Amino acid sequence: MRVNIVQKARKSPGNCEKCATVLAVGAPYRWWQAYRGTRHTVCMKPSCTPTAADLTGSEKVARLYEAREAARLAVGDCDDTSSIGAERSR
Repeated sequence: MRVNIVQKARKSPGNCEKCATVLAVGAPYRWWQAYRGTRHTVCMKPSCTPTAADLTGSEKVARLYEAREAARLAVGDCDDTSSIGAERSR
């Protein structure tokens, strides 16, 4: 799915779905829409960037993407290979 970026809003698209910031006239924002789906709108903050799980239409695939991202973050927090084993044993 493609994420569209609007550089300058002609009218207010509403609120950001992730942080609830009001998107004002003239502000940039991102939006995407699945085939026959609802339109999703988020602001340009890095924390509100859509993830792969947000962009898929399948609930099963979204759960796989979320698990992959959680594993990537868990491994990224470890300092060396011995701490990876310690994280797994918890």
